[in-house]
Amino acid sequence: MSESLRVGSYGWRHDHWRPNFYDDDLPEDWRLTFYANEFNTVLVPASYLDESRDIEQWCEDVNEGFRFYCEWPEHMDSTDALVEELSSMGEKLGGILLNSNIQLKIDCPVYSWQANDDLTGIWQPHHRLQSDLAVLAIEQHDLRQQRQWLEEFEQDSAGCCRALLLLDAVPDIKKLQELKALIELKGL
Repeated sequence: MSESLRVGSYGWRHDHWRPNFYDDDLPEDWRLTFYANEFNTVLVPASYLDESRDIEQWCEDVNEGFRFYCEWPEHMDSTDALVEELSSMGEKLGGILLNSNIQLKIDCPVYSWQANDDLTGIWQPHHRLQSDLAVLAIEQHDLRQQRQWLEEFEQDSAGCCRALLLLDAVPDIKKLQELKALIELKGL
């Protein structure tokens, strides 16, 4: 593969990651920086974009190589304000995941999936689609199954993979760490 496969979670604001990942005394506004020290990408939930957000601060809180993939809020059209805010991320914006038919005018990859879970432009296990982005829910799957998925993704993406994002709404930090270790062991 031309560059390392990025691996990340659905968000970083998970109270259940304490005390196994976040220290109990770690301030909430330091969690992204702490997360970015171990992982190199994150899928930003639409709810984070709906809340008061400080995208500029997010970019300052992570290292240069970190990438944000943002889930576009379903209730929003192609509002120029949010597009402009996300565009300000520059190279740190890896892409946008859409769950609607709107057209965004933004200089980054836009991946879409519809409400019926029919993914377009996003790789999933057992869907022979060439894509540089994979989304998985690993909650109920062991490392052996995850290894098979990685091998499928590597083959299907034809050497151009960018990121593997977990869609588990309540991500298990231990499983995420295991998946990251597996990716490193495979040299992806």
